[in-house]
Amino acid sequence: MSSPSLAAQLTELAAWHTIERAPFRARAYAFAAELAESREQELRDAWKKEGVKGLRAFPGIGEGLAQHFQDYFTRGAIPEWRALRKRFPV
Repeated sequence: MSSPSLAAQLTELAAWHTIERAPFRARAYAFAAELAESREQELRDAWKKEGVKGLRAFPGIGEGLAQHFQDYFTRGAIPEWRALRKRFPV
């Protein structure tokens, strides 16, 4: 079974952080999910060309989110998302 899309993984992480009452993280993940939904190919191209630095050129994408994008592009899943799924296998 393949992993859900990048946007879907980020959306699940946003929901988790909402439940955990971490509103700033939840908003960051929700923003990143919207960006991934609308511009995933641009993100992938920027990453291929410049790595994390290319991802950080997108407004609102800091080091942590850029690393999540890189993890998804190289491994097919965000490690934090995988850990969440192991903890709550729904």
